[in-house]
Amino acid sequence: MQVEALWTFPVKSAGGFTSDEMAIEPRGPRYDRRWMLIDGDGGFITARKHPRLVLVQTRLVDGCLHLSAPGQRDLVVPAATGQARVPVTIWKDRVDAALVDEKVDAWLSAFLGVPCRLVAMDNAARRTMAHDAGFENDEVSFADGMPVLLCNTASLAQVNSWAGEDFPMLRFRPNVVFSGAAAFAEDDWRELQIGSMVFRAVKVCRRCVFTTIDPESGEKHPRQQPLATLAIHRKVPGGVAFGLNLAPVGSGTIRVGDTVTLLR
Repeated sequence: MQVEALWTFPVKSAGGFTSDEMAIEPRGPRYDRRWMLIDGDGGFITARKHPRLVLVQTRLVDGCLHLSAPGQRDLVVPAATGQARVPVTIWKDRVDAALVDEKVDAWLSAFLGVPCRLVAMDNAARRTMAHDAGFENDEVSFADGMPVLLCNTASLAQVNSWAGEDFPMLRFRPNVVFSGAAAFAEDDWRELQIGSMVFRAVKVCRRCVFTTIDPESGEKHPRQQPLATLAIHRKVPGGVAFGLNLAPVGSGTIRVGDTVTLLR
């Protein structure tokens, strides 16, 4: 088994980018989900309700976040100083996040058509996986729940065969894409090694309406695919599953082409 692709999504629900190598930190891939949009009450905003957010493209230049979107001028996001902070809510968690910049807020609000602010997870902002027994002390970014998402190319091929459509892996927003295992073999993994890094498996990833949003157009699938197919073939307690959530053991670097080894 080996790594086929690595994806980073700096702004929660916005577009991401691929790279040949990825620095893994306790919170997950460096820069991954380190920024997030919030509403006036500090609640997190995602493409589930505002699908156009997937059309905001991101890239990192020397650690500085750059944004682009249709009809908008490209924008360089200033680094959050941490002096202005706001409590934000993401699911059941409360995080003391850093406000970024009012001009960035205006840029994003104009594109989405709703008032919003951009916040950053700096070193002073801490969020743990308190909701998962055995992982209470593990940190996590603004990701939905866990630091790293691993997806299997064979699992995607099986979903596409069931659905009769050719959905890209980007629909599932993975951090690590690997090949060389049978479809859904990852469901039962408990610990694995990628290159020289060890990861513990937390649980399979329960999927939502986000998978029905075309990352190229921002439009929802008229037949709720591939979620509808997952609902037939991949039911698990609490929803439907695709992919495996991981927690890294320590820090390190993984690369495209690295060997993926099942430890238990």
